[in-house]
Amino acid sequence: TVGNDFTMSAGTVTLPTATTTIAGSFTNAGGVFAHNNGQLYFTSASAETLTLGGTAFTNAFYNARFTGAGSWAFTEANATTSNLFRITQGNVTLPSNTLTVGNTFTNSGGTFAHNSGTVKFISSGIRSIDTNASFNSLRFTGTGSFSFVDSSVTALGSVTITAGTTTLPSGTFSIGGSLTNSARIAHNNGTVLFNST
Repeated sequence: TVGNDFTMSAGTVTLPTATTTIAGSFTNAGGVFAHNNGQLYFTSASAETLTLGGTAFTNAFYNARFTGAGSWAFTEANATTSNLFRITQGNVTLPSNTLTVGNTFTNSGGTFAHNSGTVKFISSGIRSIDTNASFNSLRFTGTGSFSFVDSSVTALGSVTITAGTTTLPSGTFSIGGSLTNSARIAHNNGTVLFNST
């Protein structure tokens, strides 16, 4: 447990295999961290920042879970959670370019700000997406199958499917940009509403 900020500026840090609880910001200002297949719990009740210090595929989280009543903002354009991304409380501002998710995306009790970015799903397994807020753009590049928990989902930008199977919501899927599919879509008896302005 880290009672306030977690900061590294040089060297290599290997995180625990179980759970690391961080009550402040997470800042990598120049080192390298290995997620070690562990889970990060963010528990702050204040405004915090997340700086991973990498590209879309380096210095990645494994499981990231936001359980505090505060807010967290990714400071970089790209970030990766190679397994689970979960929000059970608080507000998370996503990266401005791409958040890559390797497993499920779950927002069950908090909220997120899309920050005009893209959420990219890369899994080869069976994964679910529980939103309770609007995405900007969505990209499915994994060979697995993806389905939405919510009956109605909004993507204000574009939706791109290049691999795997994506099962659409059973209600209304509102899309503000383009829908591009070169893989497989299951309609799930729902409606796709194109509402670009």
